[in-house]
Amino acid sequence: MVPNLQTFLAWSYAIVSIPTILLNLIVLLAIRKTPSLYRPTQTLLASLALTDLLYGLVVMPILVASNILALHHSQDYFCKVWTFARAFGHWLGGVSLYTLALISIDRLLAIKLRLSFRVVFTAKRCVMALSVGWLGGGFLVGVSYVVSLMSKYTVVIAMFILVFTIVTSYAMAYYNLKKITSIVVAPSNLNEQNNPNSSTSFSASRYKRSFNTMLLILLTTAVFYLPMATALAMESFIHQDWTHHATRIGELIMSINSTCNPLLYLWCIKELREAVKNFLKI
Repeated sequence: MVPNLQTFLAWSYAIVSIPTILLNLIVLLAIRKTPSLYRPTQTLLASLALTDLLYGLVVMPILVASNILALHHSQDYFCKVWTFARAFGHWLGGVSLYTLALISIDRLLAIKLRLSFRVVFTAKRCVMALSVGWLGGGFLVGVSYVVSLMSKYTVVIAMFILVFTIVTSYAMAYYNLKKITSIVVAPSNLNEQNNPNSSTSFSASRYKRSFNTMLLILLTTAVFYLPMATALAMESFIHQDWTHHATRIGELIMSINSTCNPLLYLWCIKELREAVKNFLKI
Protein backbone atom coordinates (compact mmCIF):
# COMPACT_ATOMS: atom_id res chain seq x y z
CA MET A 1 0.00 0.00 0.00
CA VAL A 2 1.04 3.59 -0.51
CA PRO A 3 2.38 5.34 2.61
CA ASN A 4 -0.36 7.99 2.57
CA LEU A 5 -3.09 5.32 2.69
CA GLN A 6 -1.32 3.42 5.46
CA THR A 7 -1.01 6.60 7.52
CA PHE A 8 -4.67 7.43 6.93
CA LEU A 9 -5.77 3.93 7.98
CA ALA A 10 -3.58 3.92 11.08
CA TRP A 11 -4.97 7.25 12.28
CA SER A 12 -8.55 6.31 11.33
CA TYR A 13 -8.52 3.03 13.26
CA ALA A 14 -6.91 4.74 16.26
CA ILE A 15 -9.58 7.47 16.32
CA VAL A 16 -12.57 5.17 15.64
CA SER A 17 -11.51 2.63 18.26
CA ILE A 18 -12.06 5.08 21.15
CA PRO A 19 -15.82 5.73 20.70
CA THR A 20 -16.30 2.08 19.68
CA ILE A 21 -14.92 0.87 23.00
CA LEU A 22 -16.66 3.47 25.15
CA LEU A 23 -20.13 3.26 23.55
CA ASN A 24 -20.32 -0.53 23.48
CA LEU A 25 -18.94 -0.80 27.01
CA ILE A 26 -21.61 1.59 28.27
CA VAL A 27 -24.36 -0.42 26.54
CA LEU A 28 -23.09 -3.68 28.04
CA LEU A 29 -22.74 -2.25 31.55
CA ALA A 30 -26.20 -0.67 31.35
CA ILE A 31 -27.74 -4.02 30.37
CA ARG A 32 -25.76 -5.73 33.12
CA LYS A 33 -27.04 -3.26 35.75
CA THR A 34 -30.69 -3.44 34.61
CA PRO A 35 -32.42 -6.75 35.53
CA SER A 36 -35.52 -5.80 33.52
CA LEU A 37 -33.41 -6.12 30.36
CA TYR A 38 -32.50 -9.74 31.07
CA ARG A 39 -34.60 -10.96 28.14
CA PRO A 40 -33.63 -12.88 24.99
CA THR A 41 -33.81 -9.90 22.64
CA GLN A 42 -31.62 -7.73 24.89
CA THR A 43 -29.25 -10.67 25.41
CA LEU A 44 -28.83 -10.90 21.64
CA LEU A 45 -28.12 -7.17 21.46
CA ALA A 46 -25.57 -7.60 24.25
CA SER A 47 -23.84 -10.26 22.14
CA LEU A 48 -23.65 -7.84 19.21
CA ALA A 49 -22.31 -5.12 21.52
CA LEU A 50 -19.69 -7.54 22.87
CA THR A 51 -18.43 -8.40 19.37
CA ASP A 52 -18.22 -4.68 18.58
CA LEU A 53 -16.42 -4.00 21.86
CA LEU A 54 -13.86 -6.72 21.20
CA TYR A 55 -13.39 -5.42 17.66
CA GLY A 56 -12.58 -1.96 18.98
CA LEU A 57 -10.52 -3.30 21.87
CA VAL A 58 -8.47 -5.92 19.99
CA VAL A 59 -8.76 -5.75 16.20
CA MET A 60 -8.57 -1.99 15.65
CA PRO A 61 -5.39 -1.47 17.72
CA ILE A 62 -3.78 -4.40 15.92
CA LEU A 63 -4.73 -2.88 12.55
CA VAL A 64 -3.13 0.39 13.72
CA ALA A 65 0.04 -1.54 14.59
CA SER A 66 0.03 -3.43 11.28
CA ASN A 67 -0.17 -0.21 9.25
CA ILE A 68 2.63 1.33 11.31
CA LEU A 69 4.75 -1.77 10.72
CA ALA A 70 4.05 -1.55 6.99
CA LEU A 71 5.16 2.09 7.01
CA HIS A 72 8.46 1.00 8.57
CA HIS A 73 8.79 -1.85 6.07
CA SER A 74 8.75 -4.54 8.77
CA GLN A 75 7.30 -7.10 6.38
CA ASP A 76 7.63 -10.22 8.57
CA TYR A 77 6.00 -8.66 11.61
CA PHE A 78 3.39 -6.98 9.43
CA CYS A 79 2.26 -10.30 7.92
CA LYS A 80 1.95 -11.99 11.32
CA VAL A 81 0.11 -9.10 12.97
CA TRP A 82 -2.20 -8.53 10.02
CA THR A 83 -3.04 -12.24 9.74
CA PHE A 84 -3.96 -12.40 13.44
CA ALA A 85 -6.11 -9.25 13.14
CA ARG A 86 -7.84 -10.67 10.09
CA ALA A 87 -8.53 -14.04 11.74
CA PHE A 88 -9.84 -12.42 14.93
CA GLY A 89 -11.94 -10.00 12.90
CA HIS A 90 -13.40 -12.84 10.83
CA TRP A 91 -14.33 -14.67 14.03
CA LEU A 92 -16.12 -11.63 15.44
CA GLY A 93 -17.78 -10.98 12.08
CA GLY A 94 -19.00 -14.58 11.98
CA VAL A 95 -20.39 -14.31 15.52
CA SER A 96 -22.15 -11.06 14.58
CA LEU A 97 -23.73 -12.73 11.56
CA TYR A 98 -24.76 -15.71 13.70
CA THR A 99 -26.28 -13.35 16.28
CA LEU A 100 -28.18 -11.51 13.54
CA ALA A 101 -29.53 -14.90 12.43
CA LEU A 102 -30.67 -15.61 16.00
CA ILE A 103 -32.32 -12.19 16.12
CA SER A 104 -34.23 -12.98 12.93
CA ILE A 105 -35.39 -16.29 14.44
CA ASP A 106 -36.24 -14.47 17.68
CA ARG A 107 -38.51 -12.05 15.79
CA LEU A 108 -40.14 -14.87 13.83
CA LEU A 109 -40.86 -16.87 16.98
CA ALA A 110 -42.14 -13.74 18.76
CA ILE A 111 -44.70 -13.17 16.01
CA LYS A 112 -45.63 -16.84 15.53
CA LEU A 113 -45.87 -17.84 19.20
CA ARG A 114 -46.96 -14.46 20.62
CA LEU A 115 -47.93 -14.95 24.27
CA SER A 116 -46.09 -18.27 24.63
CA PHE A 117 -42.90 -16.85 23.11
CA ARG A 118 -41.13 -16.16 26.42
CA VAL A 119 -41.88 -19.69 27.61
CA VAL A 120 -40.26 -21.25 24.54
CA PHE A 121 -37.32 -18.89 23.89
CA THR A 122 -36.01 -18.18 27.38
CA ALA A 123 -32.93 -16.16 28.29
CA LYS A 124 -31.16 -19.38 29.32
CA ARG A 125 -31.79 -21.01 25.94
CA CYS A 126 -30.69 -17.80 24.25
CA VAL A 127 -27.36 -17.86 26.11
CA MET A 128 -26.87 -21.52 25.17
CA ALA A 129 -27.52 -20.75 21.50
CA LEU A 130 -25.09 -17.82 21.62
CA SER A 131 -22.42 -20.00 23.25
CA VAL A 132 -22.65 -22.40 20.30
CA GLY A 133 -22.07 -19.49 17.92
CA TRP A 134 -19.10 -18.03 19.80
CA LEU A 135 -17.35 -21.38 20.20
CA GLY A 136 -18.32 -22.77 16.79
CA GLY A 137 -17.31 -19.58 15.00
CA GLY A 138 -13.90 -19.59 16.64
CA PHE A 139 -13.40 -23.25 15.72
CA LEU A 140 -14.36 -22.76 12.07
CA VAL A 141 -12.18 -19.69 11.61
CA GLY A 142 -9.25 -21.34 13.39
CA VAL A 143 -9.51 -24.45 11.22
CA SER A 144 -9.83 -22.40 8.03
CA TYR A 145 -6.55 -20.58 8.79
CA VAL A 146 -4.63 -23.64 9.95
CA VAL A 147 -5.76 -26.71 8.02
CA SER A 148 -6.67 -26.32 4.35
CA LEU A 149 -8.60 -24.49 1.67
CA MET A 150 -11.44 -26.98 2.10
CA SER A 151 -12.10 -25.52 5.54
CA LYS A 152 -12.58 -22.11 3.94
CA TYR A 153 -15.38 -23.61 1.86
CA THR A 154 -16.95 -24.76 5.13
CA VAL A 155 -16.87 -21.18 6.40
CA VAL A 156 -18.45 -19.91 3.17
CA ILE A 157 -21.19 -22.55 3.39
CA ALA A 158 -21.86 -21.63 7.03
CA MET A 159 -22.13 -17.95 6.09
CA PHE A 160 -24.53 -18.79 3.24
CA ILE A 161 -26.72 -20.79 5.64
CA LEU A 162 -26.79 -17.88 8.11
CA VAL A 163 -27.67 -15.33 5.43
CA PHE A 164 -30.38 -17.64 4.07
CA THR A 165 -31.75 -18.04 7.61
CA ILE A 166 -31.83 -14.28 8.14
CA VAL A 167 -33.61 -13.54 4.85
CA THR A 168 -36.09 -16.39 5.24
CA SER A 169 -36.90 -15.64 8.89
CA TYR A 170 -37.47 -11.94 8.29
CA ALA A 171 -39.61 -12.68 5.22
CA MET A 172 -41.75 -15.13 7.20
CA ALA A 173 -41.95 -12.75 10.16
CA TYR A 174 -43.04 -9.90 7.90
CA TYR A 175 -45.68 -12.09 6.24
CA ASN A 176 -47.10 -13.21 9.60
CA LEU A 177 -46.97 -9.67 10.97
CA LYS A 178 -48.96 -8.40 7.99
CA LYS A 179 -51.55 -11.12 8.62
CA ILE A 180 -51.89 -10.15 12.28
CA THR A 181 -52.15 -6.40 11.66
CA SER A 182 -54.63 -6.81 8.79
CA ILE A 183 -57.14 -8.94 10.73
CA VAL A 184 -60.56 -7.33 10.87
CA VAL A 185 -61.97 -7.77 14.37
CA ALA A 186 -65.32 -9.53 14.34
CA PRO A 187 -68.29 -8.11 16.30
CA SER A 188 -67.98 -10.97 18.78
CA ASN A 189 -64.56 -9.63 19.68
CA LEU A 190 -65.75 -6.05 20.13
CA ASN A 191 -64.83 -5.95 23.82
CA GLU A 192 -61.26 -6.98 22.99
CA GLN A 193 -61.06 -4.29 20.34
CA ASN A 194 -62.22 -1.58 22.75
CA ASN A 195 -59.82 -2.74 25.46
CA PRO A 196 -56.47 -0.93 25.07
CA ASN A 197 -54.81 -3.70 27.07
CA SER A 198 -56.00 -6.38 24.71
CA SER A 199 -53.29 -9.01 24.31
CA THR A 200 -53.80 -9.31 20.54
CA SER A 201 -53.63 -5.60 19.69
CA PHE A 202 -50.85 -4.97 22.22
CA SER A 203 -48.77 -7.85 20.91
CA ALA A 204 -49.17 -6.78 17.29
CA SER A 205 -48.08 -3.17 17.89
CA ARG A 206 -45.30 -4.17 20.25
CA TYR A 207 -43.85 -6.83 17.94
CA LYS A 208 -44.15 -4.50 14.97
CA ARG A 209 -41.97 -1.89 16.70
CA SER A 210 -39.45 -4.52 17.77
CA PHE A 211 -39.45 -6.10 14.31
CA ASN A 212 -38.78 -2.74 12.66
CA THR A 213 -35.95 -2.00 15.10
CA MET A 214 -34.20 -5.31 14.49
CA LEU A 215 -34.69 -5.02 10.75
CA LEU A 216 -33.14 -1.54 10.84
CA ILE A 217 -30.11 -2.94 12.70
CA LEU A 218 -29.74 -5.65 10.05
CA LEU A 219 -30.06 -3.22 7.14
CA THR A 220 -27.57 -0.80 8.72
CA THR A 221 -25.07 -3.63 9.10
CA ALA A 222 -25.60 -4.61 5.46
CA VAL A 223 -24.94 -1.03 4.31
CA PHE A 224 -21.62 -0.89 6.18
CA TYR A 225 -20.57 -4.34 4.99
CA LEU A 226 -21.51 -3.79 1.33
CA PRO A 227 -18.39 -1.76 0.33
CA MET A 228 -16.15 -4.45 1.82
CA ALA A 229 -18.03 -7.27 0.07
CA THR A 230 -17.94 -5.41 -3.24
CA ALA A 231 -14.22 -4.64 -2.94
CA LEU A 232 -13.41 -8.26 -2.08
CA ALA A 233 -15.38 -9.47 -5.09
CA MET A 234 -13.49 -7.07 -7.38
CA GLU A 235 -10.13 -8.03 -5.85
CA SER A 236 -10.87 -11.71 -6.53
CA PHE A 237 -11.13 -11.03 -10.28
CA ILE A 238 -9.03 -7.90 -10.77
CA HIS A 239 -5.58 -8.18 -9.21
CA GLN A 240 -4.63 -4.52 -9.25
CA ASP A 241 -3.30 -2.16 -6.59
CA TRP A 242 -6.47 -0.07 -6.65
CA THR A 243 -8.68 -3.09 -5.83
CA HIS A 244 -6.39 -3.93 -2.90
CA HIS A 245 -6.64 -0.34 -1.67
CA ALA A 246 -10.43 -0.44 -2.10
CA THR A 247 -10.58 -3.54 0.09
CA ARG A 248 -8.62 -1.81 2.86
CA ILE A 249 -10.98 1.18 2.69
CA GLY A 250 -13.92 -1.24 2.74
CA GLU A 251 -12.54 -2.82 5.92
CA LEU A 252 -12.40 0.62 7.54
CA ILE A 253 -16.02 1.40 6.57
CA MET A 254 -17.08 -2.00 7.91
CA SER A 255 -15.29 -1.22 11.19
CA ILE A 256 -17.25 2.01 11.63
CA ASN A 257 -20.37 -0.15 11.92
CA SER A 258 -19.11 -1.20 15.37
CA THR A 259 -19.22 2.47 16.41
CA CYS A 260 -22.66 3.18 14.93
CA ASN A 261 -24.41 0.08 16.32
CA PRO A 262 -24.65 1.24 19.98
CA LEU A 263 -25.90 4.65 18.81
CA LEU A 264 -28.58 2.86 16.79
CA TYR A 265 -29.61 0.78 19.81
CA LEU A 266 -29.96 3.88 21.97
CA TRP A 267 -31.92 5.73 19.31
CA CYS A 268 -34.41 2.93 18.63
CA ILE A 269 -34.83 1.16 21.98
CA LYS A 270 -36.35 3.35 24.70
CA GLU A 271 -35.79 0.81 27.50
CA LEU A 272 -32.09 0.59 26.73
CA ARG A 273 -31.82 4.37 26.42
CA GLU A 274 -33.38 4.80 29.87
CA ALA A 275 -31.08 2.11 31.28
CA VAL A 276 -28.03 3.95 29.95
CA LYS A 277 -29.30 7.25 31.40
CA ASN A 278 -29.76 5.61 34.80
CA PHE A 279 -26.34 4.01 34.58
CA LEU A 280 -24.69 7.34 33.73
CA LYS A 281 -26.99 9.17 36.19
CA ILE A 282 -28.10 11.61 33.50
